Formats: sequence, C-alpha cells, structure tokens
Amino acid sequence: MLASAGDDGNILLWVPAENAALHATNFGEDGLEDKETWRTKTMCRSTGSEIYDLAWSPDGVYFITGSMDNVARIYNAQTGMPDNFHCPPTDD
Repeated sequence: MLASAGDDGNILLWVPAENAALHATNFGEDGLEDKETWRTKTMCRSTGSEIYDLAWSPDGVYFITGSMDNVARIYNAQTGMPDNFHCPPTDD
C-alpha cells in the first residue's frame, strides 16, 4: 500500500491494481515495460490544512500526518479513519 497527500489536506491510499498486465513496448530485451499500475483504495479527509509530512508505522497498520495547522494525526491504514491515541501524562 502507498499513501500520498497534498495541499488540499486529503490523503489517498493506493493498492496495486488487479489484473494489471505488462504492456508491450519497444524498450528492453523482452519488449515488456517495467511499470506498476495502482488504484485508489481510500481517500481520507483531513481538516483541509496542507499536509507536509506522512510516515508509516513499522508494522504498516498506521500512518501519521503532519499538517500546516501544527497537528499530527494518526490514521488506521485499513479503515482510513483517524485513530484516537492518548498519550499518558508525563511526570515532570
């Protein structure tokens, strides 16, 4: 799965397209183009603020975005919905 985001504050989750065949071309020895085809799985709507960073959790279950409104949001990659994580208070 891939994720992309941009100025409109939306996140697109992409998966490989099913039955994506290789297309014949004049490039390469075997005449097949080395190309991947992807389709949009989900569009996650944010607050509309420009997203400038996105990173995946090591297990690929979650991703986090950073946006121009100075908020980091954590999403569940399978549902595309924001997750409500709560950090315990620190003993300062």
